[in-house]
Amino acid sequence: MHDDILKWQIGDVTITSVPESSDPTSPKFMFSAIDKDGVLELRERAPWLEPFVGEKGHLLQKIHCCVIDTGKERIAVDTCV
Repeated sequence: MHDDILKWQIGDVTITSVPESSDPTSPKFMFSAIDKDGVLELRERAPWLEPFVGEKGHLLQKIHCCVIDTGKERIAVDTCV
């Protein structure tokens, strides 16, 4: 499981994803045209997918909170998904 904290910088704003849980899910649950081998192949071609794909080709459904830091304010956004 990948519980690494992800960060994105957009101008002066930093967005941080704080993981709450990460559960493996069959790719067929969301995408009928791709199987576990296809997910692993896609991960090889698109390394940014690494945190979202398990070692056996499962998709990692993540529930997380986002923290938006503007430098003046820090806002937590919990979408419950």
